[in-house]
Amino acid sequence: MPKIKKQKSTWYLFINDNRSKLIIGFIILGLGLFIGLMLFKPYVKNYNSVTSEMANAPSRGGFIANDNLGIKDFDSNINSNLQIIKQADLTLVVKQTNEAITETQNIARNYGGYVGEVNIYETNQREKIGQVVLRVPTDSFDQVVTIIKNLAVKVEQENIKADDVTEEYLDLNARLKNYQAVETEYRDLLDLAETVEEVILVQKELTLVREQIERLESRLDYLTKRVDLATINISFKSEADVKLFGLVWNPIQELKYGFNSLLANLIDFVNLMIRFVFWLPLGIIYLMVIGLIIKISLKIFKLIKTSNKIKK
Repeated sequence: MPKIKKQKSTWYLFINDNRSKLIIGFIILGLGLFIGLMLFKPYVKNYNSVTSEMANAPSRGGFIANDNLGIKDFDSNINSNLQIIKQADLTLVVKQTNEAITETQNIARNYGGYVGEVNIYETNQREKIGQVVLRVPTDSFDQVVTIIKNLAVKVEQENIKADDVTEEYLDLNARLKNYQAVETEYRDLLDLAETVEEVILVQKELTLVREQIERLESRLDYLTKRVDLATINISFKSEADVKLFGLVWNPIQELKYGFNSLLANLIDFVNLMIRFVFWLPLGIIYLMVIGLIIKISLKIFKLIKTSNKIKK
């Protein structure tokens, strides 16, 4: 019996046609894009509003502006509120320690600073060391450090640090305001006190509050000075004149040291002779007194011995 072929429907033929598949794919892709745009539209609107606000920020004193201001304004505002204590520790090799110290002092004064401490001494190796402490305005700190380093033949050590004390500074200010408010209240209570006991009690509390205020003010003053004036600690070493077979040799310094030692020993000898001349008469007197005491003691002993023989 012959098989009867079933006739395929038009929809089946359309689905299985490659061109039809391509058309259906484009339709689905278009619908997806349309739905995505509709969902994303609110975010686009918000982005445009934020962008317009950022563009108008300079007119309202914001921190986002044109290329010449922009973020720099914001950073400068932050830096101006920071309380930073700067300090540099330098070890420098120079040709002449005394000259370097003099130039360093002049540099500090030229930049509105001052010299806090100067120490010059000589080590056991006959090397002259100079230690200087400078206080300079913080704004000139970097420039002064660079100029001082240029005085050196060699920078042996350099340590620069910055301590942020902003948190402590703000905390001290807040506590100070609170204590000042309490002080005002106690002063008002003192005016209202009627008895001696009340006056004494309020005065006692007021004294304690005043002590806390003075302590906080002292600490704030210290931090303010440290922030305004940076510290530069410098240690100078004199450069050696000659290096012989890898050994450091400073003949001029050796001659000076030898002459100073000779002079010191000569002075000690002269002082000893002077003391001997002045102590000689006194020594003779001491010897005479001791000899007299011994002579008298011997006579007394002989008398006692003779008297004992007579008794027998």
